[in-house]
Order: sequence, then C-alpha cells, then structure tokens
Amino acid sequence: MPMKAPKYPFYFIGLSMICLLACVLMGLTGAFQYVFPALFKSLLSFEKIRPMHTLFATSWILLAAIGGIYFYLHQEGLPIKAGRWRPWLHLELFVGCGLTAAGLYIAGIFGGREYMEFVYPLSAPILLGWLLFAFNYFTAVAQWTKPWPVYFWMWATGAVFFIFTFSESFLWLFPYFRNHIVRDITVQWKANSALVGSWNMLIYGTSIYVMNKIKPDSKSVRGTLPFALFFVGLTNLMFGWAHHTYIVPAAPWVRHVSYLISMTEWLLLARVIFTWKKSLLPETKLLHLMTYKLLYSANVWVFINLAIALLISIPAINYYTHGTQITVAHAMGTTIGINTPLLLASLFLILGQKLKTTQLALSKWGFLIFHSSLGLFFLGLLLAGLIRSRWMNSATGEMFQEMHQASLPGFLMTLLSGLGITTGLVLMLWPLWREVIVRIKR
Repeated sequence: MPMKAPKYPFYFIGLSMICLLACVLMGLTGAFQYVFPALFKSLLSFEKIRPMHTLFATSWILLAAIGGIYFYLHQEGLPIKAGRWRPWLHLELFVGCGLTAAGLYIAGIFGGREYMEFVYPLSAPILLGWLLFAFNYFTAVAQWTKPWPVYFWMWATGAVFFIFTFSESFLWLFPYFRNHIVRDITVQWKANSALVGSWNMLIYGTSIYVMNKIKPDSKSVRGTLPFALFFVGLTNLMFGWAHHTYIVPAAPWVRHVSYLISMTEWLLLARVIFTWKKSLLPETKLLHLMTYKLLYSANVWVFINLAIALLISIPAINYYTHGTQITVAHAMGTTIGINTPLLLASLFLILGQKLKTTQLALSKWGFLIFHSSLGLFFLGLLLAGLIRSRWMNSATGEMFQEMHQASLPGFLMTLLSGLGITTGLVLMLWPLWREVIVRIKR
C-alpha cells in the first residue's frame, strides 16, 4: 500500500515550477532585448539575463527530478526514516544558493566560468546538498530487498556522477589546470557535458518509473531495452562529452565515437517510449492523458533534435554553425522539447490524478499552445542562426548592425513564440500548482 508522502517533495516540486516560469521569463526578457536592445539595460542587461536563464533552467530540471524521486521512494515504501531533517536541509541549501547566485548576478558579480558563472564559494553548499541527496537516496533504497529495477540504477548513477563531475568542474582552482589553456578548456567542457549526462540519468529513470506506474511490466524495468539505455547513457555520461570539444586538439576518431554514443542514447530513449506507447490500451491513455501526451511529444522532439544534432556534429557544418543561434536551437530543443515534457509528465502523474474536467481542459490547451509555439521558436532560432553564419563567414565587410537588422524576423519569431511557450506552460502548471498547495497544507 503506497505510503502518504511527506511534504518536502512537494516543496521541491513547487519550487521547480517557479524556476521553470522564471527561466522562460528570463528567456523572454533576453528575446525582447534582441529586438529592443535598450530595454531593461540599466537593471537587467543581457550579460545578467543569460546566466540567470541558465540558473533557473538548471534549477527547474534538478528540483523537479529530485522532488519526483523523493516522492516515488515513499510511494515504493522506502521512506527516509532516521534523519528526516536531511531533505529539508538539502532543500534549504539549494534555495539559499539559488537566491544568492541570482542576487549576485543582478549586482553584476560573476565567477567567470561558462555555465558555472556563480562565484566559486557557492559550490561548497551546493556540493553538500548533493551529498545529502545521495545519502538520503542510498539509505532509502537500502531497504529494498529485491533486485534493483533500472530506474534505481539510473537515479543512483545520476546522483553519484553529479557529485563527481560537479567537483571536477572546479579543478580550474588548481594552477595545474588554470595555467594550461587546453587542459582547462578540456576539463571544463568534459565536466559540463557530464553534468548534463548525470541529470539525464535522473530524468530517464523518472520517465521509466512513470511509464511503469501507468502500465506495470517487468520488461520495462528489468528487460534488455531499458538496461541498454542505462548502459549507453552511462557510457555517454563518461565519454560523450568529447564531440563538444572541437576547439581542443584531439584525434578525430575520439569525437566520432563520442558522437555515435550520444546519438545511440537518444535512439534508445525513443525506442523505450515508442515500445511503451504501442502497448497501451486506449482507456489507459485516457486515464493518464496529459502524462501520455507529454511523453509522446518528448519522443517527437527526440527525432527533431537528433536530425539537427546529426548535421551540426559534422565538422564541415559545425564550422559554420558554431557560435550561432543554430547551436542555441539544439540546446533549447533538448531542454524545452525533451527534458521539460518528460519532467512535466512526472508532475502530472504525481499531481494530476484528481484534476477536474475544467482543469484538464486548461492543461490540454496549454499543451497545444506550448508545442505549437515551440516549433515556431525553433524555426526562428534556425533562421537567425543561418543569417549570423552567413555574416561570420562572408568577406563582404557587412557591419554587425546590418547583420543584426537582417536577423530581426528570426528574433521577432522567437519573441512571439516565446510568449506562446510561456502562456502554454502557465496553463499547464496552474492546475498542478493548486494541487501542490493542497498537498502542502494537508
């Protein structure tokens, strides 16, 4: 019999929703500044908007994944018995570090590292929070007496490797790395890419758990296909970073093998979702409609992003696309098109079972607006990227301002579609937010 969950998973989930909306609002502000450069320049200039957008996007992914894992552990009869204060301390550390980083960004104080732009002393409490999460997780699953399902392995791997790679990303503090540019860049990109692989493990494990709760099947959690995804994901986490380091001297075969591993992971994820989708009865789809629709949409975006990734990973093409909005389109397609629907599917499984008809209708409209807008957003970034690529590689002497003016149609498309993405997310999140408040007040 599922146990009544404590309140802290819902605090993680509620804060993750706030971070998701803050992320898209920061993105919207940046899009407005591309079209109207003077907008908010004195308070929130673009160099402040960009790291805040990254901060909130990362926080959305991690808080939603961790909140879901804490909830599912209790549902499986694996509570955190002794030391119940630890999840609360974990939450407080994350919130405190996030607010501090955001405040420092607004004040114009940065750490100077790409994607890790907060000042380095904040890394200590963040690392402590992850150590607490890993300790909480392993003490909970130690109560499990049967062989581990694949999602337990994925969650464990994500937690352990996040701690390792997060620590690795601060090796630049040692002169051996900081004073050697190639060594520094290699470690930085390796760590950043492996961090993404680590939270992908948390997301993939959550998605498989969600699919198995909707349609229980031992093959979906202990079969060859899910464990193939786990092992390829683990390999990609450890070695898949190499195809990002085009500017670092390395043998071409290293990048090619790394790239092949990354693409195989996406294909296996698509196969897992597609196999599960085929096995569902119509009445099961209707019972978990929003979760089903979100998982299916993530599958569609896997193939869209796979096509873009195939192209921009070809060195001859990457030469023209690197540093343009085409790379941004690839990153946004992954974060907004794949990771976000997978995590929203988890939130709808946790919170959406008692939604009223009107609330479900609101969520359906939000889903439609969100994905329609995301397609236009993606196309707008590709258009702006093509114009910038032509400018970067032409010898006509065209001024930057002229290129920027030519890119305005693409920027306007991303701005308008960004408003649509925000509207769609608000419509989907509002019923879930109300349910979070209900769960916290109980």
